[in-house]
Amino acid sequence: MKRRILALCLAAALTLCQGAALAQGTEGDAEQGKDYQTEAAAALARIQDKEWREAVTSLLPENLADCAEVKFSTAVDGENHLRFTLRNLFFLPRDEAAGDPQGTVNASLYLDVQGLLDSGNILTARDFLLYVQGGREEPAYVFPSHVYMQGAGYEPLQEAKWPVLLHGDRAKTLLIAYRLPSDATAVTIVMSNVSGEDNALVSQGTPFALAIRRTAKDFMFYNNCQDDIRFLYAKPMTKTDWSEDLLGVQNMTLLRSGFLQKITFLGTKYEKDSAEGWDLKVVFSSGEALIFSDILLEEIANLYLYPDDLGETGYIVTTE
Repeated sequence: MKRRILALCLAAALTLCQGAALAQGTEGDAEQGKDYQTEAAAALARIQDKEWREAVTSLLPENLADCAEVKFSTAVDGENHLRFTLRNLFFLPRDEAAGDPQGTVNASLYLDVQGLLDSGNILTARDFLLYVQGGREEPAYVFPSHVYMQGAGYEPLQEAKWPVLLHGDRAKTLLIAYRLPSDATAVTIVMSNVSGEDNALVSQGTPFALAIRRTAKDFMFYNNCQDDIRFLYAKPMTKTDWSEDLLGVQNMTLLRSGFLQKITFLGTKYEKDSAEGWDLKVVFSSGEALIFSDILLEEIANLYLYPDDLGETGYIVTTE
């Protein structure tokens, strides 16, 4: 919630700055600004148009195995004159205060993208899609909802509008936001290679794809204690048997103090289980073991382990 408020504040500040710049510019600049605002409004309407979405996805292969494979942290040149590097795909819990419905999760695609034409390129909401499988709903493409842009250096992300203007001089760092079913177990990032006007969309070549498997219980675990963690186990509260060591299944021998690790249930005995509450067992390198109960793993994305002098165990697990 704090991140969303910050992003909205930044977007508001950016809008004020743009308004001031237009007021000081020429009439031509003002007209150009109006044209971009009109185009941005039309782009937002297209994202919500079912026929437009179907026109885009009809140009993609029925079998995603026919796409060209891409990997994280590897630069790729698309046929539509976009160079991109996928950095990560994060999953965040739904924001009830922002109106996210139950049964959804927020996904954020973090990437660098650059236009290769000297005259500039535009990045549209049809360029990067997520294909979602698993869970209760039918497999489907998900189009982005919002896009955020990072400026030069270490400037914070600012909310942008579709289409995003790109130039060949340098890459832009973007975060593209999506809303997915929370029980989706397979998500594929698809760079569509679709271009053209809305009434004449064409495929510019083979799309690129990167497949990611997950479970609804996966989470990021932050060790904010002074001790290293040697083992991490989990189980539904109604079961007596612990899972395999969730660090060991990822070939980790320690989660060191001050570090974080994505925890996945893929390949474990409880991969397909769901529960109203989960137990978590933490074993430190010293041999000390702690058990935390009634954790709603299907509804959270992050878990933080902190020292807590006021608690009975001296530690606390929280989602913030």
